[in-house]
Amino acid sequence: MASLTTTPRREAPVSALRDSASAEVPPGLQPFHEFCASRLAPAAMIANRLASPLLGQAWASALVMHWGRLHSLGGLDLSQPLYVTDLAPAQGQLARVLLPALERELHARGLRHWPVRYLACSPSRTSQLALHAELGDQPALAGHLHSGLLDTVCWPIQTGQPLVHGPQRLPLFGARNPVAALALGAWSRQPSRLYAAHHGQLLQGLVRPAPAGAGDGSLTLAYEWQDVAGPAGGGTPEALLIAHYLAGLPSAPFVLSEAALAQIDAVADFSAGRYLLLCADLGVTDERQIRARALAPPAATEPGGLLVPVNFHALTRHQRLTGAAVSQQQCQDGGWVLHLACRDDRLGVDPTAWQHLAQTLQDAHPDDRARDCTSGAPIRDAADLEHRLRRSGGDPWALVDALHSLEGITMQLDPVAAQSLARALAAAWARTGGDLRGAALGCAVSRLAAELGDWGLARHVLVQSRPADAAEQAQLCQLRAVVEAQTGNAEGALLWARRALQADAAQPDSLALVAQLRARLQAWTGQRWYVPRHMGSGDLCLEPLHEGHHEALRCQMRDPLIGALAQMQPPTPEAAPSDGSVDFALMHADQGVVGQIGFRHHTDMAHFHLWIGADFQGQGLGTRAMTLLLGVLAAAGIEHAFSVVYRHNQRCRRLLARLGFSELPDAADEDEAPWVVVHRATAVTDVPVGQAQLLQRWEHLSAALDGPSEPIV
Repeated sequence: MASLTTTPRREAPVSALRDSASAEVPPGLQPFHEFCASRLAPAAMIANRLASPLLGQAWASALVMHWGRLHSLGGLDLSQPLYVTDLAPAQGQLARVLLPALERELHARGLRHWPVRYLACSPSRTSQLALHAELGDQPALAGHLHSGLLDTVCWPIQTGQPLVHGPQRLPLFGARNPVAALALGAWSRQPSRLYAAHHGQLLQGLVRPAPAGAGDGSLTLAYEWQDVAGPAGGGTPEALLIAHYLAGLPSAPFVLSEAALAQIDAVADFSAGRYLLLCADLGVTDERQIRARALAPPAATEPGGLLVPVNFHALTRHQRLTGAAVSQQQCQDGGWVLHLACRDDRLGVDPTAWQHLAQTLQDAHPDDRARDCTSGAPIRDAADLEHRLRRSGGDPWALVDALHSLEGITMQLDPVAAQSLARALAAAWARTGGDLRGAALGCAVSRLAAELGDWGLARHVLVQSRPADAAEQAQLCQLRAVVEAQTGNAEGALLWARRALQADAAQPDSLALVAQLRARLQAWTGQRWYVPRHMGSGDLCLEPLHEGHHEALRCQMRDPLIGALAQMQPPTPEAAPSDGSVDFALMHADQGVVGQIGFRHHTDMAHFHLWIGADFQGQGLGTRAMTLLLGVLAAAGIEHAFSVVYRHNQRCRRLLARLGFSELPDAADEDEAPWVVVHRATAVTDVPVGQAQLLQRWEHLSAALDGPSEPIV
């Protein structure tokens, strides 16, 4: 009866409610609640939309605040569990943001020993098992399942049967402590009954669906109204609410969710009249809105499914009649509602504490979040995007909405800003539920991560993205091929590019990449120094330098000291290697190009050089790169490795000493020589070589290479 967003709804005309004397449902029509049951939106739809980190933190704070007050009054038995029942766990979206926040709150207050149990409730044993498996497959929740903080239970509320948990199916007939009930999007998906009060007469809404003609599953809806008797049993919650509306509404439709009423009553029974209810959903909160026909039925449904606005006015009235305190916050008619209720038949509800509790939740109102994410100023640049994501606390829907407006913005950031944006991007993706991780969002996030130089995040996002068809599969594989190609895994890139062609044989980017990678690999394997087993170790590898590395190397040489010390100019695509030189780009699996290493050789001797990029120094990459290079030299038949190091570069001199290099005395005056010569044999030999012989070899190598080459930086 309303779309997921708060845009104006297309409502069916209800100005002329017609009576029908027939008690039977005419052909082609069906009661509204039966139609809803077959057209409801997916379970995770609202949970994905509302389960933000800010909401999780606010709800966790409210729970601990509530428990803390009761503990100070002697109202808790800590030998028994404190149950948190999630009435709409969906795919664990709320649990993912609330459980870490709850642990932080308890730890901050020194209450980690409190026996909290978060129960994800399913209506049947079959759905419970499926939910348990789904939550167990999520790394963010698997640990909580193992520790016992999180559990799944079967709670068939509509049947009146007790809550059942564990493989032994143990029934829980009641809780010794107050129960917290969470209902995030729990009731707008329920098949609510549609009624109308028309001059004291109760009418039932019947719907006639018809295809909209778009071919996408949309329906147009026509309504007829049939007079009906009220529900049997004048004292039931439904009967009392219907009587109230018949007496107070001149002529207006309204919905009643029997499932919502049943869940509230079940929580009250399970907790012996002591519960805290936290709910966020779409609906109306007062009778004025109902009179203004805010609960009018929709004129059409969209392909994504139907959401029925919750009649929070009815739920509030029912709870207050049973002694509960209720607070509701809504920013616009028909928008999102934050519903908070508390009942304590033993200690009562303190008005001051209650007001404080309600105030705690105001900063996480769903409408504020929606305005922040969708109705704010457009994103101007990458810095604005970073601010938006960070301010949202890693909100996945802020990510979804932001990426729609990224086209054309500038991505030029300094390294610190780029890292900050990458962290915010990773946090938002980590909190993105499975339903949102489609290929479109995954590709957009992966491309942005790649632009930021975070290739590890780009790969991680692609791994977790879910294609819907062959075209999306081809797109994901093509991007994965690019990621692998940019991080030194040419053979892996070729494999992914071929997979992209298997999904879409005509994809031009994949065809071009396959041809390019084949040519490179063929050229490399023809060189004696290309020995695959020595080219990589762990997440670092050596890749023969080519034009694809130039831009990244130029960026990493922006520190003027690197160019000055290495006596090198930034590489250009036109620069051709000199005779006898072999150059590699240092490739990191998550960071891409991190530096350059290479050598010039003559007979069995080589002079090597190395520099680490401005963003990656101090991470131990130089030591690892030298270890790889020594293996390559030995495999290529090079027995002696020489280089020069500036005398003042003590860090590099210590690094080489740890790797077994020795410094040779220089014939020149040490006070005037800018560098020292270092040497190491690439393999253990039984024939020692004296320093005089090594100096002769060095001089011979220098002469053959036209003087010393670049020093190590």
